[in-house]
Amino acid sequence: MDLTSRSRESGSSGEGKHLNIFNMYHPHDLKSLPTDLQDLFTVGTICLGDLNIKHPIWGCSTENSRGTELNDILDDKRFSILNDGTATHFSYSYNTKKALEISIASSDLGPSCKWTLLENLESDHLPIFIELKNRQLVPTSNNKQWIFKKADWQSFAEAVDNGIKSIPLKNIVDLNWCSFKEMILRAAKKYIPRGKLKNRKPYLSSKSPLLCSLCCKKEKESLKIGTLTEAIM
Repeated sequence: MDLTSRSRESGSSGEGKHLNIFNMYHPHDLKSLPTDLQDLFTVGTICLGDLNIKHPIWGCSTENSRGTELNDILDDKRFSILNDGTATHFSYSYNTKKALEISIASSDLGPSCKWTLLENLESDHLPIFIELKNRQLVPTSNNKQWIFKKADWQSFAEAVDNGIKSIPLKNIVDLNWCSFKEMILRAAKKYIPRGKLKNRKPYLSSKSPLLCSLCCKKEKESLKIGTLTEAIM
């Protein structure tokens, strides 16, 4: 396939159904889309990326041959476009806005997808947030986490030093390594408490304080660049 990059993520869309996510890029100097692009358009699939294609149906002011070609493929494969027509790319050099990134989903997922643009994060391409409103059971882990803030590091260090001195070295490296790991784990269990973390989120929320501060910083920089561009023009 003549796509510069194509990454795939697989998972579950809920109710035991399989989910495929493809992130793609198609160079602007290639005139036509790859012939085997249609092979990706299967049930339970979301495709998104910068394909350098233009068509009014997803918010472009013009249309090119690749855009027409993809639009025909989407009709044949019954894929829906998630874009709402909002520009996804801002050129500060030319002061232009374009809908370059396209997000599409198979007919079984399209109605359950919510497409949203996030604030600019140090790039002329805006990040895209796609929410799949399908309920699924999220596996929970009962494993306890190390509470390093409450560790007795001095006692832990002493236990490790004494343990290293007491380990009899053998000619087999793997056996020495296993003995060392067991000694470290024994000391950790004795001097580093463990417990369950409350409200733990193993992902980065779009409304996290970290992202919010970056968005505010980027917004201020964008205003400065926009003012400078207007002054030059």
